[in-house]
Formats: sequence, structure tokens, C-alpha cells
Amino acid sequence: MDFEGTQIFKEVLSKESVNTAIEKTREWILDGKLLYAHQSLMDLEDFRDSLLFELHKHTKAPQGDQRLLTSYFTDISALSKELLKQIKLILVLTLNVVRIEPKLVVTALRLVEREEEIDKMTLSCQNETGFLPPDRPKMWKYEAMSALRSAVINRVEGNRPAERETTKIWLTLHLESIKSLMLEDLKVINQLCVPVFPPDWNVRQIFLDFYHDALRDNIEELVRNGLVDHEYLILLNWACNTYTSAKWMDQIENLEISPLLEKEQIESLIYMYTEELKEKIKGLFLKTLKTVSKDWEENKSPEIVINYTRTELAPLIFKNIEDHLRDAKIVSQDILQEVLLLSLKLLLEFADTFKTLVYNYKSKHFMDRNKIPRFTEFMVALVNTCSEVIELTSRLKLRFWRMNNDTFDEVSKLFASVSDTYQKVLSEFCDYLLEEPFQDTKIYFDGIMTREWLASTEIVETICVTFKDYFSDYVMLQPDNLKFVAEKAQLGVAKRYITALLQQKLSLRTTEERKQVGGKICAEKKQLLMLFRHISENIDESKLSPIDELADVISADHVDFLSLSLRTLARKYRDLTKDHLICLMSIRGDLGNIDVRQKAKEVLGDAGQRYGNSLTLSLIST
Repeated sequence: MDFEGTQIFKEVLSKESVNTAIEKTREWILDGKLLYAHQSLMDLEDFRDSLLFELHKHTKAPQGDQRLLTSYFTDISALSKELLKQIKLILVLTLNVVRIEPKLVVTALRLVEREEEIDKMTLSCQNETGFLPPDRPKMWKYEAMSALRSAVINRVEGNRPAERETTKIWLTLHLESIKSLMLEDLKVINQLCVPVFPPDWNVRQIFLDFYHDALRDNIEELVRNGLVDHEYLILLNWACNTYTSAKWMDQIENLEISPLLEKEQIESLIYMYTEELKEKIKGLFLKTLKTVSKDWEENKSPEIVINYTRTELAPLIFKNIEDHLRDAKIVSQDILQEVLLLSLKLLLEFADTFKTLVYNYKSKHFMDRNKIPRFTEFMVALVNTCSEVIELTSRLKLRFWRMNNDTFDEVSKLFASVSDTYQKVLSEFCDYLLEEPFQDTKIYFDGIMTREWLASTEIVETICVTFKDYFSDYVMLQPDNLKFVAEKAQLGVAKRYITALLQQKLSLRTTEERKQVGGKICAEKKQLLMLFRHISENIDESKLSPIDELADVISADHVDFLSLSLRTLARKYRDLTKDHLICLMSIRGDLGNIDVRQKAKEVLGDAGQRYGNSLTLSLIST
């Protein structure tokens, strides 16, 4: 048996009033009369839903009737979509429309709110009757939010950055443009959108959140496309500092603003920046060293600064380092410390390259000392350069290091290591500097303790004149370096003089000869002492002291006095060997071989060579 309402249903459908209403509603949508259109749409939907509900209540209703009715009202669903499209178009342009015709935005929002209420009612009805009209819930508020989100995304993406090739400050311009746009939009939202949006929409917060998400996506795209050099710092500074700066506060008062970058993203950007920076700094170090070394090869005069010479190496390198540190400091202390760590590590690496290049320069010079006439001048400048590195490193520590951070121990050790390393390089360069005078005086040191030496004062006088002459070329050393070189020279002279004394090239025959030799040694020690006093003030004179004590051994006129002098030497100089004592006593010429060896054994003890087998620095330092 047919459903009893079928005949009435067909009669209703035969009428053209529905089609007329649909066409009229479509006209209103196209003409922008959205309130009229929505009212008509609601009437049509009510009519449709009432019929469908009647069918729903009768469980025996034929399925064909329900399909027929639903099919008949398909245009109503299309009308709803067309109306939503118009509403979304208005909302996408909210920030522009609200300035010109805010009523349009109000209308769009009213319709969204009405549909939200109808959604709630239909869902409530579904819980009671099990009936849910077609297309419900429409979720127009969700669609509206999507439109607003799209509006923000389009505005951010519309600010396309300039090409890097076009301008070096493309990223700064891009970020400043976004900031200006966002500030302007937030003013519009605060002043014009807040009055027209329903309070529960919290329009200020949702727009801020949409901008936040759009900016994150924009930044991620910038990173994916690749950043170089300072662009990492520009982006980090903008995201970590500018974005949350006080300039925004008036517009986002009482709103929640999240960090634009997560901790992992910041760390990743810092890592990429420091890796690129490492190669850049290394390249600059090598380029600077190559430029400076070109001056050595071309025998140009080194630069003179306040009574001392230097190379451009340290100033150029540290200017570059400080530039990077200042840039990093603007962003954050974390980045500053990372760049500081990197700079110190690269300074340590550079020390080996620097030292190797200077060693090769020195080796080339000593192959033919006539080919590099300004060798001494440049070695003086290079010694001073090492001092500058140490001094500039200390300034970095004062200006950029903060002790209350996680890298305290590592940075502290690196600062100490850089200073120690370049002090060792400085010492090595001083040795290169002194290699010339010691090479020139070798023949004279070899002549000490010979009959010719005993008969003349020329040998030590020549040594003194040679060193005095060389030190006249060292006057352009910084004062501390001049003193350091003088002490090294004094140590080298003492060592060579003492070594010459212990060569057993002379055997004395009488007490008078022993006293003569002892007196000559003491006199020459005074000559040497006067030399170094003339070279540098406040110099440590202790390096020459052992010469007097060796002279006492040689000139002692009684065996008891000899034993006392030998024991004094053994106590003071721990590297004194049995061979040294045998040599000293053999020079005297008044003891037989058996007595000499017995006395040496008595002085040093039954252990024989107790303190080693070669002359070392401890023999000439108290």
C-alpha cells in the first residue's frame, strides 16, 4: 500500500513557488543583498526540512520519495554555498572593507552567527528525533575563521622579498615591510574590527595568532630557500627581539604572544650561521696572512706605531672578529658566546698556520742571509704582532665574555689557551730573531778556554759588540718584548759560555794560571752583565751567576776549598753530572785522573750520574 502523504507531496512539488524563491534568492546574493538572501534561504530550508522531517517520522515512507524530495531541493544547497562564498569574500577582505564599509562585515558576521545558532538547534533536535537536515552542521564560523586566516596569509605572502642579487639588504627590507604591515593591520583590528566583531570571537587574539602562524611559515620558507652570512643574524634578531619588542605592546596589550621560533629552530639557525661563519673567518685569516706575508717577500718596511713596529695581521683579524661579535651581541648573549667560542678556536688553529709560514720565512733567510735584507725588521714586527694578539684577546675577554653562562669553563680555558699559545709562538719568534747573533758569534764562543782566549780580550769583546749591534736593531720591539728577548739572549750567552768552559780545551799548570783563568772568567762575566744592563733595564741577571761559581772551582787554591765549591755547585744545580765535575777538575791540572774521579764520586754520591747527562737550563738558573 502507498504512503498516504504521497499524493499531497506530489502536489506540493508541482507548484513553482519554490523555483521562484530560489531564483529570487540568487538575485539577492548577486546584488549583495545578503540579509534578504539569507532570510529567503532560511525559508526555503525550513520548507525543505519540514517535508523531510515528515518523511522521517513515517518509517514506511518510500525511499524513492525521500530521494525525490532531496533531489528537488538541490538548488537550495547550492544557494547556501553561493551565499557562504560571498560572506567569505567579504571576510577575506575584512581589513580593507572595514575601513570603507564596515556594515558589510557586520552583515557577514551576523549571518555566520545565525547559522551557528541554527547548527546548534539542528544538532539538539537530532539528539531528540534522530533527524538531521541536509548540509548540517554548516560550520560557517569555521569557514569564516579560515577566510580570516587566508586573508592574513595572503597579506604576508603578498610581501615577497626582493632578490638577493638586487640588494644586499633584501631580508631587512622584507622583514621591515612585514612589521609595518602587521602594525598597521593591528591598529585597524583594534580600532575598527573590535567594534564590529562579536566579543566572543576575541578578534584581536585570533588575528595575532593567524599572523604568528603566517610569519612562522614565512620564516621557514626563507630558511628553506637559503640564507647567507649576516642574514641568519638579521632573521634571528627580528624573530627573537623585534617581534616581541615594546613597539608591539600598544597593539597587543593583554594578548598572548608566543615565541616566533622554537628553541630547536633557534639552535639550528645558530649552528648553520656559525658553520658558515667558521669558513668565512678562516678564509679571511688566511687572506690577511697572505697579504701581510707579501710585504715580507717584497721587503717592504713594516708599519711603525708609537715607537714600535708591527704587521697589520692582528688589527685586521681582530677587527673582523669584533665585527662578528658585535653583530651577535645585538641578537642574544647565547649567539655571542657561540661566536666567541668559534673565534677563540679559530685563533688557536691559526697559530699553527702562522708559525709554519714564519718558520719557512726564517728558513729561507738562513739559506742565504743576503736575500732578505729586512728579515730582522720583520721578525721584530712579528714578535710585536704576537703581543698584539695576546693583548687583543684580553680585550675581547673584557668586552664580550660573560662569566654567568653555560660555556664558562670552556671559554675560560680557551682564553688561557690562546694567550699561552701565542706567548709560545712569540718565544719561538724571539729564538728566530736571536739565531742571527748566535750564528755570528758561534766561532767566538768556540774559542773560549783556549790559549788564544787566555792571551786576549778580543773574543768576549767581539761577542758583546755583536749583541749590542743586533740589539740596536731590536729597539722597535715593545718594551716587554725587548726585555724578554734580552733575557733569552742572556740565557743563551750564559749557556754557551758555560758549555765552552766545560769543553776541557785548556789544562792549567800552575796556581797562577788557575787564578788568571778564574779572574778572566769573572771579568768577562761582568762584561756580559754590563752588556745586558745596557740593553734592557731591570733585567733578571741570575742567568749569568753560575759563571762566577764555575770560576771559583777553577781558581780555588786549596783542595778543601775545591771540595766546598764543588758541593755548592752540586746542591744548586741538579743537572750537574760526574762528567761536568771531572772536566772542571781536569782543567785545573793539579789532580790525577784517579783523584779527579774519586772526588767527583764523593761530591755526587755513590749513585754516579744522579741528575742526568747533559747541560740543561737548571745549571744556569738558581
